[in-house]
Amino acid sequence: MSSLELKVNYTRAAEISVALVKMLHEKVHPFNQENLFPDAIVPEKVAPGSLEHSQFIFYGCSLDSMMVADLVYSGMRGISQDVGVSRLWELDKDQIEEVLEKNFRDPKHVEKKSQRLLFNLGGKKKENRPYNDASKTIRTNSKLLHEKYEDDPRKLISEKGNEQERIAQTLNNIQEFWQYGIGKASLLMKNYVRFGIWDFDPTKIPIKVDRWALRISVGSGVIELPKELTEVRTDKILRPLLRVYSEVCQRERISAIDLNDAIWAFGSKICKSKNRSYCNMYCPAKCKIRPKSDNRAMIFYLDKETRKDHPGSLF
Repeated sequence: MSSLELKVNYTRAAEISVALVKMLHEKVHPFNQENLFPDAIVPEKVAPGSLEHSQFIFYGCSLDSMMVADLVYSGMRGISQDVGVSRLWELDKDQIEEVLEKNFRDPKHVEKKSQRLLFNLGGKKKENRPYNDASKTIRTNSKLLHEKYEDDPRKLISEKGNEQERIAQTLNNIQEFWQYGIGKASLLMKNYVRFGIWDFDPTKIPIKVDRWALRISVGSGVIELPKELTEVRTDKILRPLLRVYSEVCQRERISAIDLNDAIWAFGSKICKSKNRSYCNMYCPAKCKIRPKSDNRAMIFYLDKETRKDHPGSLF
């Protein structure tokens, strides 16, 4: 697909962003739920904005997208209370896997003798683990953080240039680490700005364009694609969406923290229902389609609607 075939509709992006953030501020469902944002829950006995808190967020974000976010951060809070997160580089491979096995069990299987791990850490062929190798992620990142940044991820911030240059270079610094692409780097930055760890203007930082932002943007017409196209790869539309949502935040003076939270919560709590009736009644995006995707949301199938008509009220 050439760049000429792809158009980004700023007006639609702004309309949806303003509406979702308004719902967030007014605590309209699902934004009226307690502890809605798992990455914003601080572990017990950890001071918000502290070094230990910054380390918790750093490791949590590195594992984000490997499983449901609620389980990622609850597991990391368990590790924080169990062995701490300040000296993970001291643990060898077996010790890290033991900690992961203890804290990342699927709660749906806790009553069974053989509890299912949320990460694939075992099996006869450990060398053939899938991409979501949490053990390798923590081992690799803890060592690099220790050797280059003295165990302090707050030092990833760039102090050179104007604010936009500092943001860009800081994102590059974060992406030195294993499993950190632009999405997770933006997620880490969002949380560091949220807790005052870094002082960037929240309207100038990027959002994480996750599977929900992608799905909503494709379905609602923020990304305009040729009618004859039946599928689109995420890597073809990620950068244009990053640009348009950054432009929306700056022009409309919307906090990227709020927009990121709003899109994630709405997508994971409402869009996930696949209920066309809910979409018509409650969703400001008014998506024409909720496109099917592969398991990793790397490809969206533009001719496959996943919603069904279910009567009843969401609330």
